[in-house]
Amino acid sequence: MKASNWAGLGFGYAGCAAVHACAYPLGSVYHIPHGQSNQLMFASVMKKYKEIKPTGRINDLEAVIAETLGVDQTEALDKLYALMDDVLQSEPLKNFGVKKKIFRYLRKMLQIRSCDF
Repeated sequence: MKASNWAGLGFGYAGCAAVHACAYPLGSVYHIPHGQSNQLMFASVMKKYKEIKPTGRINDLEAVIAETLGVDQTEALDKLYALMDDVLQSEPLKNFGVKKKIFRYLRKMLQIRSCDF
């Protein structure tokens, strides 16, 4: 109980990022495990961040990933997505029974025009 309380306080102060926010309905409605639902949303959300603001903090993240993986910064995110798929193969959301109607909710929440389906 103490750990969950501390986690709740942490989220309360830090907020919940888009990947996590999109993963919640996947877990609660479609019973996709929490870590896997985050993995399923990660690439799409990060690509959207990059599209909306191609320079800024995303570049700092790319630099850290590039250094960690020993790759060029321009390919860092794609290499990370590939590594994530090596650990847990990403699947189309329809394989989990996800219906297209949930994307209206996710798009509204994130103002996303398209999602990988």
